[in-house]
Amino acid sequence: MRVIVGEWRKIASDQAARLIARGPEASGVFARVPGKEIELLDERGEVVRGGEGLLGATRVGEAPPTWIATGTSPAGVVDAVSMLDSGQLEDRYAIGISDGVAVPIPVPEPAP
Repeated sequence: MRVIVGEWRKIASDQAARLIARGPEASGVFARVPGKEIELLDERGEVVRGGEGLLGATRVGEAPPTWIATGTSPAGVVDAVSMLDSGQLEDRYAIGISDGVAVPIPVPEPAP
């Protein structure tokens, strides 16, 4: 297992990070980083909200999983790292942080 921690702009060139940037089709993580903001997606792959932090796991080929704790700022990175120990990841392999609050991803559909 690999773990990468850092601001997105500093880790974006990593092969596993590039998968996340491309979206769930490439990484399995329902988030995208097309530019300077982290997009948190629903099950259809549609943007539901922006985020400043992300903690997620993806895999490059048959390699062991890579966990990525990242953010758009140092505070976003700290928020992402804090999710490792928070219980928020139970039964998940990714979580976003938006306005300092953990957001399960894929972002659940609102109840009718």
